[in-house]
Amino acid sequence: MSTKVFRLSVRNDDSLLGWLTSFFNVPGLFGSIPWQSENCIGVDCADCLAAAWSKWKKRPLDKDWNVAGIVSAWPKVKEFDIADGVPAGEIRWSTDAKPGDFIAVRYAGRRQYQHIGALYADANKDGRLGPEDWVMHAGPEALQVSPLKGGNFEGHVAIIRAADK
Repeated sequence: MSTKVFRLSVRNDDSLLGWLTSFFNVPGLFGSIPWQSENCIGVDCADCLAAAWSKWKKRPLDKDWNVAGIVSAWPKVKEFDIADGVPAGEIRWSTDAKPGDFIAVRYAGRRQYQHIGALYADANKDGRLGPEDWVMHAGPEALQVSPLKGGNFEGHVAIIRAADK
């Protein structure tokens, strides 16, 4: 697809999550590359977050990030297990997890992390990360907002503070 194709993207605001909203309706494309992400041709879970982060930070997207690469290179805040959307132990919004933090999952029996999204909101306003709270993530479908319980985040997770990268 030519870069001369016109695409209008609208974002909520100038925050990381705001930039991430500009990727709604960009097709899901597993194994996408930075050129495809930057030109809104197709994104997977990691490339969508990396492209939004680079636009937010006003930095070029310097490499093709995958989930395992983000988890190993970016600052982790917490690690814990999730079952049925419920974290093992109490994870507090505003200290342990913040809107815009990335959440990556390593599924049972796997060695590497396979999926990643961005924490979006404490949906039930109880101050604790739980099954009803919202996550933004892509792949294999386009970017969507879903509850933590329904977003394929069952397993060992890492919270990554994207703002600190």
